Amino acid sequence: MTKERRGTAQQVERQGFPHAEYAISEMLDATDLLVANGHHRPALILLYSTIDAIASLARPAASQNVTRQYFVSWAEAYMLTEGAEPACTALELYAARCGLLHTHGPEARLTDEGSARVIAYAWGTATLAELRDVIARMGKQQAVVGIHFDDLIAAVRRGFERFLTDARTDPVRRQLIEQRARMLAPVTRTEAEAFLERGRGGEDTVR
Repeated sequence: MTKERRGTAQQVERQGFPHAEYAISEMLDATDLLVANGHHRPALILLYSTIDAIASLARPAASQNVTRQYFVSWAEAYMLTEGAEPACTALELYAARCGLLHTHGPEARLTDEGSARVIAYAWGTATLAELRDVIARMGKQQAVVGIHFDDLIAAVRRGFERFLTDARTDPVRRQLIEQRARMLAPVTRTEAEAFLERGRGGEDTVR
């Protein structure tokens, strides 16, 4: 667990989100393992599923299901920052999610309709500049947007932290998030506390 993750674990514990942190961190850790072993498509599928899960935590109390609206709204509010990477829209992320989850491919109805660009990914030591140069040389700038996977997963992590920080001051919202998180990860309080204890790693670093 990195120093950044150690700080996150302690911060969430103090905010009162042990089950939410446990559930989402488990999926992000698994995504890291997939990437480390060269399983890029499964890593993307799991990462987009993780965004789905977070959007489920964030949906209104009266809503029973996660829809496109909640995925897009969460990504716009917490993941994407103007002028920063990944330089795509929330709707393009949703289109990529639909393509990967339903067909394991990059295209979906939204891209076919021209409502969203197809997302292409740079991995590892490959740079965005190289990817975007390829897209430009192919004349596909209007149809394809390039992002780096590292920027994508970093944006999910930051967005999740921002989401929990935002919810911290609302006791009703905090209780709803934790109640839903228990359904994502049916673990005991002891297991969640053990996870948070491991996160300390001998340092008291809170970001």
